[in-house]
Amino acid sequence: MDFTDEPQLQARFFTKQQQYAIPGTTLSIPLTYTAAQLNDLVNQILSPDSSISPVNFDFLIDGEFVRVTLEEHLRERNLLADHDIDIEYAESASPPTPFDSILHDDWVSAVRAINGYILTGSYDNVVRLWTSSGQLIHAIGGHEAVVKSVSWITDGDNDVEKKFLSASHDGTARLWQCSHGVKSVSCIGRCTIPDSGFSNLPKNVESIAVNSDKNLFATGSQNCGVHIWSTDPSEGVEATSEKAKKKRRMEKQVDFNLPHVESLEGHTQCVSSLCWVNSSTLCSASWDHTIRLWDVRKSVQKSAITGSKVFFDVQYSPLNQLLVAASADRHIRLYDQRTSSGAAVMASFSSHSLWVSCIHWSPVTEYHFVSGSHDKLFKLWDTRSPKVPLYDMTGHEDKILCADWSVSEQMICGGADKHIRIFKNLGNLAEIDQ
Repeated sequence: MDFTDEPQLQARFFTKQQQYAIPGTTLSIPLTYTAAQLNDLVNQILSPDSSISPVNFDFLIDGEFVRVTLEEHLRERNLLADHDIDIEYAESASPPTPFDSILHDDWVSAVRAINGYILTGSYDNVVRLWTSSGQLIHAIGGHEAVVKSVSWITDGDNDVEKKFLSASHDGTARLWQCSHGVKSVSCIGRCTIPDSGFSNLPKNVESIAVNSDKNLFATGSQNCGVHIWSTDPSEGVEATSEKAKKKRRMEKQVDFNLPHVESLEGHTQCVSSLCWVNSSTLCSASWDHTIRLWDVRKSVQKSAITGSKVFFDVQYSPLNQLLVAASADRHIRLYDQRTSSGAAVMASFSSHSLWVSCIHWSPVTEYHFVSGSHDKLFKLWDTRSPKVPLYDMTGHEDKILCADWSVSEQMICGGADKHIRIFKNLGNLAEIDQ
């Protein structure tokens, strides 16, 4: 196929999506071509008479999306001298579409979803349970300060009595149980953050996370503490203080002190985020510029990653076994915690203009995650495109504080404009990942 007299490369096109496969011949392609021109070329081969509607494709060379000319892409990777290049192509991800916006009474600081339900925490000290279509089921009082983190213990529809956790700046975490479906909610356990070696710092809880076995959860607090607790209230001791008894009588609920399993010491500033790598390995991120991995069974630190700025969030994907971390320097970084060089940055994602406050991996694909920032933007990323996000999702009028993508069809973010905004994933991301 003859193009021009300008410099060219020999390219072989291939795809994992067999419905879009073209004959495996080698083509001469101008080095000045961009992804848009490659897209036109592939569509022309797929349908020479234009009888089939064109498909939007992304193109990958050496595992990374082509976002500049072929010449620039190859030069950056020292591949320009190669005579033959394999170019993979895949259908472009469909843009997420705005679905709903749910107003709260104050800043929204935490959000987690399961099939059918959304859980939020707010600066008005209230935990709220919503249907996935945005109908309020319960506004749950009990905390005496900002609710900074929430987490489901329940996986979804199979659990008759749904359970979840909330963590607050009042220095406590609470275990809640829904009865009779979701007709009623009661507190069945609580824990109070113990003193640490940093007595001058508050016990405000910033983060909470449940392990995969659902038998343990971790809390991270502003007094540098990481604590492990049992999710089984029957192992605890019933609260006996007069204040606790009175509160229990008023709320008509049993309130057990959840068993404290262990403390993990090492951080020197606020522990801002937690996630479990497996049922016995915990990851913590901190304002002290470190991410630490802990062996919970042995109560020891396994490894540490040191950054240059405060870490606000860290999330682990079981699909690719990688960590992604959000930082105060506006960048998102990808780490491989399995290697001895895990502290080395695998990729850096730079598009936000202010602090990146929250991130969350896709539950169904290994390449995709979302991020929220103080710049009011919610972004969808592909790890193979570190320089440019796939899409910017707009709508927030103030900084974004929390994000969730626990349900594949719903990307959710909440912030200082008192809203959570729900974006629908149209569903072709999993197909692209194959």
